[in-house]
Amino acid sequence: MLSSLSRSARQHSSELGFTKRSARRIWNLDLQFHPYILAVVQQLKPVDYAQSLNFAHEMEKIRKRLQNFFSNNGHHMGDVVFHS
Repeated sequence: MLSSLSRSARQHSSELGFTKRSARRIWNLDLQFHPYILAVVQQLKPVDYAQSLNFAHEMEKIRKRLQNFFSNNGHHMGDVVFHS
């Protein structure tokens, strides 16, 4: 079961000849896994923090530069609405 975490409890149960409930019980009680929160993720590296911080700073610069572009203020001229 641990070697193929991408398969569901139903797939494991049919492969091993267990009921679906037994497979879930094994996952929950014996292995301390909960299917609804099971995820395989990659390990973060030290450089990831710096890249994330740099990305946040760049997005903040773009947001400030475009602050007036995305506003709720509208100017009405006849039947046309211009946003600034």
